[in-house]
Amino acid sequence: MRAKKVIPIVIVVLLVALSACAPKVAPTQAPSTPPPAAVPGGTEQTAPKPSAQDAAWEKVVAAAKKEGTVTIYGSAFVADVSRRMSRDFEKQYGIRLEILAGSGNQLLEKVRVEQKIGKPIADIMGSSGGSITQFVTDGLSIDATKELPELRDKNIFTADPVYSPGGEIIFFAWDVTPPIINTNLIKTQDEPKSWLELLEPKWKGKILSPDPRSTGSTAFYYSLRYFKVIDLDYLQRLSKQEMGMWQGNNREGIKMVARGEYWMYLFGPMDGIAPVMAEGAPIKGIAMKEGVPMSGRGIAMVKNSAHPNAAKLFLNWMLTKEGQTAFFDEAKMQPLRKDVPDFTYKPSQLVNAKLLPRTWDSEEWSQKEMKTDTMKQIFGEK
Repeated sequence: MRAKKVIPIVIVVLLVALSACAPKVAPTQAPSTPPPAAVPGGTEQTAPKPSAQDAAWEKVVAAAKKEGTVTIYGSAFVADVSRRMSRDFEKQYGIRLEILAGSGNQLLEKVRVEQKIGKPIADIMGSSGGSITQFVTDGLSIDATKELPELRDKNIFTADPVYSPGGEIIFFAWDVTPPIINTNLIKTQDEPKSWLELLEPKWKGKILSPDPRSTGSTAFYYSLRYFKVIDLDYLQRLSKQEMGMWQGNNREGIKMVARGEYWMYLFGPMDGIAPVMAEGAPIKGIAMKEGVPMSGRGIAMVKNSAHPNAAKLFLNWMLTKEGQTAFFDEAKMQPLRKDVPDFTYKPSQLVNAKLLPRTWDSEEWSQKEMKTDTMKQIFGEK
């Protein structure tokens, strides 16, 4: 390589020496810059300059790789389906995912404690319904949406908005949450067709519900109230039905119904029922004529994150085609992107069910109602 650098210098020196002996000729003015390369059609072509946004994002990616880890607090379901997600994300960026599983309320309280003592461990919080909304209300998250490249073109998504008004929550998935019944205990002709039927004496002591006094579970009931399917009088009467109050993750509650400990589980998400049905359990989801609530799955970046750049990179990756495919192929839920196949597990009896969509208006309404402690007043303290 060194000889290639020296030879041109020798030639230049020789030419200078020869020019001293040569006749004086008027010099030809050389262009200060080479002419642009010709392209077909006679037009000139220049390489596009990276935008300031692209340059800034490249710095985020580089810093994220140095951080090397992103810690996610999510449901047991997230932990179950994280194998391919972890593999693909680490393969693409060399960044390891660490996932702590628990119920939305448990994880919310853990983040509160971490923030209070000034030692945050979580970088990302992922949950559904009221837990993730309460996470924002408590001031535990920050808006990272303005930096994420995947959010520049919102036409690729099936929902609008993709994130909350303040940008603190990104809704990356949607799920249907119908009542789940034990088909050995409830025959087809005896299945309830309306939410009002659950007030009948025959259902007393046979229903297991996600604890309506917990932040995350309350959202299901408030969704029905928001759409005027039920009212406070309905809840008062339902409280007399001696329901079981389940505070664990939905899948375990659904398994209790599968074992016959209860006949019905209210608000069972499809990601909870599908794996239990795959084991051959005698359960199924049923549609109610007034409608079935939908649950939005959200992720948010934790304030004072220990790995802020890795957190932003993961948030953005979850919105890419690769990230959505990796997650939903295992999750069997409805993806957010239009160019990703819908892997949703949807029983035939729910294909044409009326759905009650979660909106940010309904979330905000629910949050205001939660502050009144109405559910604790109706169903009693825990």
